[in-house]
Amino acid sequence: MNEIIRKVEETEKTAQKLIETAREEAGKLRKQSEQESSERLADARAEAKKIIQTALSEARSEAKAYREKTLDEARGNAETREQRLREGSEVLLEKLVSRVLPFKGTTGRL
Repeated sequence: MNEIIRKVEETEKTAQKLIETAREEAGKLRKQSEQESSERLADARAEAKKIIQTALSEARSEAKAYREKTLDEARGNAETREQRLREGSEVLLEKLVSRVLPFKGTTGRL
């Protein structure tokens, strides 16, 4: 009977050691898994930051190019309008002068 009790106690000790070893291994695996997850998350965040910065830089460049293009077009349109107004004014002035000059020598009045 004592032999059976001793074997049961040894088996219990062995089982307890196995359980403790399994817990330690599980803890190590959990810690390793958490560290790997943390590293992957940090890598993903860094990659996302790069992507966002690249997209932002491209958007700024596109916005600047669009702004410059729009300003150039606006300047061109303004210059065209100004040129047309000058030409129109010159034509109008020429017509006015051609109508006024024939009457200048007669009475001085229109």
